[in-house]
Amino acid sequence: VPDITEDPRSVGFPPHHPPMRTLLGIPIKLGDRVLGDLYLTERATNTPFTEQDLESIAAVAAHAATAIERAELYEAVRLSRQQAEEQRDQLQSILDNLPSAVIIVTPPDGAIELANDSTTHLIFGDDAPAGIPLKSVRDYRLLDADGIPLPYDLRPSIRALHDLVVRNQQLLLERDDGRQIPILVQATPLHDAQGKVNRAVLVF
Repeated sequence: VPDITEDPRSVGFPPHHPPMRTLLGIPIKLGDRVLGDLYLTERATNTPFTEQDLESIAAVAAHAATAIERAELYEAVRLSRQQAEEQRDQLQSILDNLPSAVIIVTPPDGAIELANDSTTHLIFGDDAPAGIPLKSVRDYRLLDADGIPLPYDLRPSIRALHDLVVRNQQLLLERDDGRQIPILVQATPLHDAQGKVNRAVLVF
């Protein structure tokens, strides 16, 4: 706009606003979405803006749109991670207050992702120290009702990770100290949005 005051779209300026005559404005757009505006007034040469000026500012606006998009994506990821951590902490709190041992495992070999307090007490006894690492929770053996070690592919965690449901299976859990504890096991596969098994939950 070579003269703002003569443009029919002009509504004037608030009191004490710096004087402006020429204007070059362009929207900062991401696709069809307008993120903001970028405008310049009063060239140092006191001459109107040119099409070349417009092209230059359009390039700046495109870079600004990319920067804003990245900032928004970063913030979305940060919030998503924060929400995920809060949900994980809430889940852990809920699980820790359950009387049954609950374990969440991941494929392919049933690595433990989450275990509650009842799990550590079951495996290590009621005097189990706090803060036992999850890898130590695997220090137990499962035996069938006759005391014979359960083959790897028949372990409830592995069966659940192969999309099978285990209900009320009677087994023996053998601790490192040799004590055998009768348990009843439930194991259920958990699926992602595509229907693929990405975790399994076990309840002893």
